[in-house]
Amino acid sequence: MALLEFDWTPDPEKLRTFGLAWALLGLGAGLFLGGTGRLPGGWAAGIALLGLLGGGAALFRPSLLRPLYVLLQVPAWPIGLVLGNLVLAFMFYLVLTPVGLLRRALGKDPLDLRRKESRETYWTERAGPPPRERYFRQF
Repeated sequence: MALLEFDWTPDPEKLRTFGLAWALLGLGAGLFLGGTGRLPGGWAAGIALLGLLGGGAALFRPSLLRPLYVLLQVPAWPIGLVLGNLVLAFMFYLVLTPVGLLRRALGKDPLDLRRKESRETYWTERAGPPPRERYFRQF
C-alpha cells in the first residue's frame, strides 16, 4: 500500500464529506471576506454561493462533485507527498536524532548493547510472567 493513493473513483460518502467541507469553507470565506471588507460584496457573495452550491450537491447529488474532487486532488497529491516527507524528515533529524545523540552523550544504553569484557555471558535473566490477575488491572 502506498503512502498516498490517488483516488480516481471516490465513493458517494467521500464526495459528500468533500462537498460539506467545501460548503463550510465557501460560506466561511465569503462571510469573513465580505464582513471585513477585503473583497467587494459581490465577490464575497459569489464565494458564499459557490459554497452553498457545493453543499447542495453534496446533499442531493454527490456524484456531481466527482470532477471537482479529482481536479483538486491532482495538485493536492504531490503537495501532500512532499509535505508528508518533509514532516517525517523534520521529526527524525530535528527531534529524534538530537535526543538520541544527547542520550548517547549522557551514557544511556537502554538496550544494553555495550560490550563488557568482564561479562561471562550477555544473557539477561528475567522474572516469570506476572500473575493473571494483573492483566485485568492494567494500571
